[in-house]
Amino acid sequence: MLEEVVRRYNGKLAFALCPSPLNTACNPYVPRDVDQFKDSCELAKVGLAVWLAKREAFPAFEGWMFSLESGDRWHPRSLESARTKAMELAGEAKFEAARENPWIERYLQTCVQIYGNAGSNAIPKLVFGSRWVTPQPKDADDLVLILQDGLGVPKP
Repeated sequence: MLEEVVRRYNGKLAFALCPSPLNTACNPYVPRDVDQFKDSCELAKVGLAVWLAKREAFPAFEGWMFSLESGDRWHPRSLESARTKAMELAGEAKFEAARENPWIERYLQTCVQIYGNAGSNAIPKLVFGSRWVTPQPKDADDLVLILQDGLGVPKP
């Protein structure tokens, strides 16, 4: 949906993605840990390392991370399978070098702070200026309406 909305805005709108792991190990705004998100801090770091190591590989990694493995419900990927896929897409040496970059921890903490400042523990959050919403869009048309009505983004 994000790519379609950017296309509709003729590139005059962009989304900055900020991972906000739902685990107290790196996100103090999460009230309690849930087993389903036990590796979310490390999974976010793996994704950010792919971004640093080989930016053009990131869309494929993100698509793989959030695709359905089976059935109609998404389940988090295992940390081991995510690392394997990251190294496959970015190259092992580039991935390992990027994984050591201190930018990853700084960026993750900035994202967590944005998550905390936007209130509520729900995700995803769209933030535009001082306004934020937790959208549940059905399609790109719905997302455009949420951007306009909920966040005050001008029409495309």
